[in-house]
Amino acid sequence: MTERIISDEEKLFPEEKVYESEFFTASQDWEVAIPGFYIVTPKRRVKTILDLSDEETLDFIGTIKQVRKAMLEVLGIKDVYYFQNEDTPLQFHLWMLPYCDWMEGVAGRGPGILLQVWEYAKENLNTPEAIKETKDAARKMREYFEKRKSL
Repeated sequence: MTERIISDEEKLFPEEKVYESEFFTASQDWEVAIPGFYIVTPKRRVKTILDLSDEETLDFIGTIKQVRKAMLEVLGIKDVYYFQNEDTPLQFHLWMLPYCDWMEGVAGRGPGILLQVWEYAKENLNTPEAIKETKDAARKMREYFEKRKSL
């Protein structure tokens, strides 16, 4: 798993934002073609959750809930793992990793799956077909949120 700043040329999904709130965005993970693998990032650069204002903290929880609800309703994702680490050179962010059936054979279940799943996905899933499927999932999520705005 990469914990470095990667260039736009290295990103499979440089512009796949699916949701935006007042203080946060949720986008497809840049490096691996796993549909529904989203990164929630604050618009303001902070290092830790402790740096968020109370208003940002409430918006953060609301953003996670909205994205998670859409993951279930739009993509049929039943289980999600949440990962956040503060020892990153990058800014504060939260990964929302959907649990997929293929992960059982690769890494089992539990919080230790992240590195194994990441490496497997980079080696085996970054195919044109998987990239298209991932972009389609991001498009469906955006459409879902656009419809909700108009209600």
